[in-house]
Amino acid sequence: MLEIAKTRITGKLYNQNMLDININKKYNVIISMFAVINHLKDTIDLERCLFNLKNILLPGGRIILDLHNPQSSVEKVDCYDNIERKMIWIYDKNSKVEKSKIIFKINNKTYNDSHIFKIFSIEELENVCKKLGLNIINVYENYDVLKKGNSKSKNLQFIIEISQFD
Repeated sequence: MLEIAKTRITGKLYNQNMLDININKKYNVIISMFAVINHLKDTIDLERCLFNLKNILLPGGRIILDLHNPQSSVEKVDCYDNIERKMIWIYDKNSKVEKSKIIFKINNKTYNDSHIFKIFSIEELENVCKKLGLNIINVYENYDVLKKGNSKSKNLQFIIEISQFD
């Protein structure tokens, strides 16, 4: 994906682990979409990641995070042209881990993909942000800035900034 991005984007591109990110430049906005944060294992990794992002954020800058937030196990099938996509999400409320399987059928061939997501609550994110001197400005639901996100939202988008007193 980085090679494809280089053909479409001017500017510096980085390929680093978000737990070890070290860039000698600061940014006004950092965006993490498509549940990237859910790939972290626990709140220790979440804290480490947000600490690193904070360190490359300009004063007054913002971090925008997109988190997956399932409430139950679900199965979904959709089709587009000759492509069928079946998604199976299995959510364990005790461990707060979701295992997902995605099966694509394209031209009579089957392709499988799977993910394991750690699901972080709004409270967990709030606690980590507070500890790091970050302030959650808004939490939205399902990519709609008119809907306030809550614990029942399937997807959550957070807008975070460095606290004024940091």
